[in-house]
Amino acid sequence: MWEALRDIARERDLPLNDLVTEIDSGRSASSLTAAIRVYIVGYYRQVAAERTDLTQHARLALIETH
Repeated sequence: MWEALRDIARERDLPLNDLVTEIDSGRSASSLTAAIRVYIVGYYRQVAAERTDLTQHARLALIETH
């Protein structure tokens, strides 16, 4: 979990403490640990969705050129 959080902080060009503070300030009644886990899953789901969109756009562009 902490390795993934460090990777995300690095990707977002944020100190780890700032990212955790951001997650902490946006959480509801859940624990900070649970909020961090939810954030990590949400982040990687978004990245996967963006990659899928890019792949689909690339395929469409390839089809349009032929």
